[in-house]
Amino acid sequence: MVRAMKRVEWIDDLKGLGIFLIVLGHVVATVMIMSSGNVAGALGLVFDYIYSFHVPFFFLLAGLTFSTRKSFLEFAKGKFWRLMVPYFVWGFFSAALFAVMGKLAVQNMESAEFSGRSLVGEWWTPFLSILHGGGWPDGKGFRFNGVLWFLPALFSAELIYYPIAKRISKTWQFVAISSTIVLVLSPVYWPFLKLFLPYGLCRVPEYLVFIMIGDWIGRNIRSKAASSISSGSVVRPFGFMALWPWVLFVASLCCAAYLCVMCGEVVRYPLIVPKALATIIPLLLIARYRPFKWFIAFAPHTIAIMIFHKFLLVPMQIAVTKTGMMALHPIPTAVICVLIFSVVCIGVCYLVSQILDRYLPWSIGVKRVLAE
Repeated sequence: MVRAMKRVEWIDDLKGLGIFLIVLGHVVATVMIMSSGNVAGALGLVFDYIYSFHVPFFFLLAGLTFSTRKSFLEFAKGKFWRLMVPYFVWGFFSAALFAVMGKLAVQNMESAEFSGRSLVGEWWTPFLSILHGGGWPDGKGFRFNGVLWFLPALFSAELIYYPIAKRISKTWQFVAISSTIVLVLSPVYWPFLKLFLPYGLCRVPEYLVFIMIGDWIGRNIRSKAASSISSGSVVRPFGFMALWPWVLFVASLCCAAYLCVMCGEVVRYPLIVPKALATIIPLLLIARYRPFKWFIAFAPHTIAIMIFHKFLLVPMQIAVTKTGMMALHPIPTAVICVLIFSVVCIGVCYLVSQILDRYLPWSIGVKRVLAE
């Protein structure tokens, strides 16, 4: 009989919260581009806050449960099954749906207008973007289901981090390497991003630091609370005093910001980490009290929810835009749309995930293990 490893509930709570925030961020963005004036401004503030930490939050959670117990080949195979198989399966499905929709497809989510031109002569671009593993240089590649970029980016980041994780164990090593990544890469971050490297490689510098921080926290939890885990008592993630080594890291961020100014680049990359940690750290500190336990049901379905919720947002956006409701009653319509869109996306994707988990588990990265 295969023994299932006991899951840490508060981590699953955070994973469920994380995928809810991903959906909520896209819902707010969708409603925002349909709005105008003060309504769009208010939604913009919510959008900016959610986007300041929701994706880094996922990468940090990936680091929190990171393990090098398997060989690199076994690790890579497992991650490919978990992340890249769903990426290719539903990526090509999304591209085909995008080509069929033609004029109804929303090609530019930064625009409040729907595209009026067909994709004649460009039907192949979405398929090439899937093979490329990232947004096509002309900016059209991932407009059909933009959230797909996350899967190859996480795959690439975890594979790159594996050999690093095998060789570091001390806190000062985590801090030093994280600081070096920020200091060296921040001045060239935007030019580097413009290269559009495949499979999320252009985003790895941005999120590798969060995987490292998560791995450091996870190792502290496992080393200091092994007895608590075995006895079934509550596991404390970490305390405030454990964060003192990261003062050096914050100092490196300040230096990186200064270098960005000197190089004439936008001061974005060095500010991503402190902005994200300002929200993530409090979430981790209170997670042991399980205030987010209502989100635990979403944790096993994060990949499916991430993949499919954009399919639902497009028709709902089209319906609201065509009816003109936003122009008549902007405030109540915006609030109702955020609520309804969020519930519909989470609910329908949850049901779809349940069905696929039963009949096509490999398509959402679920590998069943039969008991012997």
